[in-house]
Amino acid sequence: MVKPMLDQYGLSGVNLDQLASDYNHFVDAEKSKRNQKAHKSNLSFILALFTWFCPYAGIILIIQILLKLLFGYDTIPYDGKTLLGYVVYIILGSIYCLKWGKSAEDTNTTKYGYPDLSKFHRKAEWDNLQKYKNACTAYEEWIKKCQREFWEKLTGLQFEEGL
Repeated sequence: MVKPMLDQYGLSGVNLDQLASDYNHFVDAEKSKRNQKAHKSNLSFILALFTWFCPYAGIILIIQILLKLLFGYDTIPYDGKTLLGYVVYIILGSIYCLKWGKSAEDTNTTKYGYPDLSKFHRKAEWDNLQKYKNACTAYEEWIKKCQREFWEKLTGLQFEEGL
């Protein structure tokens, strides 16, 4: 096995410290964006609590209309303006609830996990660096296993399993 070299991974002229710094800035920016979305979602939730009243107001309005039409009960006096106000309130509130639900869903899908590296402008270099590090780790393990002391420290069972 040959020791991995930066040239093999296209990293010969790359400043690795700068690459790591760029990656950290990218991750921090993505976390900040997610936190801002989560914050907006939380604020929207407070407003949505008010607008969740819309379906109930609609049900009450329908019951009132049915009571007046079927039984002649006039539970709450209303005129055309009140009826129009109810309808507008129900429609706008329902649209807002749907919009809030979509934004909360979008926030939840990106809230956890790692940032989307496809947006990282140095993604290819970063991927090559990860491959290089994995190769270095494999090489170091191989070197360790080539040492006599490694094999002498193993128990009989470990030796048989080839650890």
